[in-house]
Amino acid sequence: MRLTKRDGEIFRFLLDQKFASIEVIYLRFFDRRSKSTDPFPPQLYVTRQRLGLLAKEGFLKTERVYTEPKSLYLLGNGGYQYLKQHSSDPPYAIPVKSVDFRNYLHDHRVTHCRIALERARRAFGWISERRIRMKGFEVKGQRFPDSVIPDGIFLSSKGQRVAFEIESSDRKLSRFESKALEYECLISRGFLDRVLWISCDAPIQKALTKVAGRNPHFTLGTYQEFHNQLFPGGK
Repeated sequence: MRLTKRDGEIFRFLLDQKFASIEVIYLRFFDRRSKSTDPFPPQLYVTRQRLGLLAKEGFLKTERVYTEPKSLYLLGNGGYQYLKQHSSDPPYAIPVKSVDFRNYLHDHRVTHCRIALERARRAFGWISERRIRMKGFEVKGQRFPDSVIPDGIFLSSKGQRVAFEIESSDRKLSRFESKALEYECLISRGFLDRVLWISCDAPIQKALTKVAGRNPHFTLGTYQEFHNQLFPGGK
């Protein structure tokens, strides 16, 4: 089977994000619509066909979670070996063996937000949480501290280093305050320039607004905003 540059990019994406739905892979790698409001192609046939071939040859694998009607795609051993042999940036870890359902919804939302930011050209050179944890991350020769590990780090269109953080579950206000102070410390030490902090429901949004709403280093947003960018028809 002849692999393409896009196939290698899919393998790298799945190594970073752990898993992805067919809709996510379509939006990230196959979307040729002129407008995001245009309907998806019927059955996402081209995407489905290519992913099916890659899975058949062992480059990808599929898994179901009981809350979703469709299979999810994970990096298979073949895709991992391809990255080892052909990538200028060798894989920093082996693929995940399965979807950890405890973190499924959180990871799924992070991936949606990443794609929305990249499609809007608001994020470049995304560094995933998994990569930071497994390989570390350096800024001007200094290793990024493990006091707080964001869900991603990217460069903005202005070249600022931004930490991405999404909150999917309620926490005590003091925990949000503590996290904000940790990020402020990282900013003062030159590891970051800004933090994009996303809430997944109204109570979390209210808490984050109270903690960081007036802080110029923080930009607050909601997951629904990003979801609507990808699926404006409410898909």
